[in-house]
Amino acid sequence: MSEPSQPDQPAGRREVRSGAVPLELRDRRHWRHCAALCVSRGIAALLLAVLLAWLLPARSWDVASQAARLPCLATFVAVFVVLWQSLVIRSRARDDVREAHERLRRELEAAEQRSARELDNARELHRIELEAQREQARIQRVHLREQEFKLAVIRVSRAVNDYTLELSRLTERGHKVVTMPEKQEREDALAANSKKLDSLLKNMQLEISAAQMFTRNKALHDSLDAVNATTVLGSHAEAMFREAVIRNCTMPRSVVEAIFRAMTTMQTATGNIRRLAGDLLETGWE
Repeated sequence: MSEPSQPDQPAGRREVRSGAVPLELRDRRHWRHCAALCVSRGIAALLLAVLLAWLLPARSWDVASQAARLPCLATFVAVFVVLWQSLVIRSRARDDVREAHERLRRELEAAEQRSARELDNARELHRIELEAQREQARIQRVHLREQEFKLAVIRVSRAVNDYTLELSRLTERGHKVVTMPEKQEREDALAANSKKLDSLLKNMQLEISAAQMFTRNKALHDSLDAVNATTVLGSHAEAMFREAVIRNCTMPRSVVEAIFRAMTTMQTATGNIRRLAGDLLETGWE
C-alpha cells in the first residue's frame, strides 16, 4: 500500500532524517569552532597586552614595587587560565555532544537496516512456507482424486459384472421359459429378469458418470464413454431375446450369440479402463 505523499521539507531536515550530515552544516560547525578559538586567543592577547601596558610604564622597579604588582599579575594569569579552560571545556562539550549525536544516528541507522533485513527475511520465509503449503495441498488433492477415481473404477467394474451376470442368467432362464405354451406365462416369467436388468443398467450408467467427475483426462473420459456405449449393445440384445422368446417361443442361436457378444464387449471395455487407469496411477496422474 503506497504511503501518503508528504509535503516538501528543507534539504537540511531531509538529510538529518536520512542520517547524512550536509557539507554546509559541517563547514558552519568548523567555522564556529575556529571562530571560538580565535576569540579566545584574541581575549588572551588583549589581557596580555593590558597586563604589559600596566606593567611596562612603571619606572620604579624596586623590590617593593615588584612585590605589589605580583598579586595583580597572578590575578590576571588566574583569570586568563580560567577563561581559557572554560572555553576549552565548552568546546570539548560541544564536540562530545556532536559525537554522541553522530553515534546515536549511526546506531539508529544500523537498527533500522537490521530491522528491515529481518522483516524482508521474515516475509521471504512466510512466502516460502505458503508456497510449500499450497504445493502440499495440491499433492493431497491429487492423491485424494486418485483414490476416489480408483474406487469409482472398481464400482464401474462391479456394476458391469452384475449386469453381464444377469444377462447370462437371462439366457439360462430362457431355456425354461421357451417351453411354456402361453405367451403371458412367458412374459411373466421374464418380467423379473427384465426389471432387474433395467435397474442394473441404470446403476452402471450412474457409476460411469460418477467416475467421469473425478478426472479431466481425455483418454479416461473416452474409455468411460466406450464402456457406456457398450450398454446399448446389452440392452439391444436383451430386447431381441425377449422378442424371440415371448412372441416366437424360440431362442435362436443368433440372439444368444448377440447377448454373449455384448457381454464380451462390455468386459473388454471395462478391462481397458482398468488398465489405462492403472498406467496413469503409476506414471503420474497429471
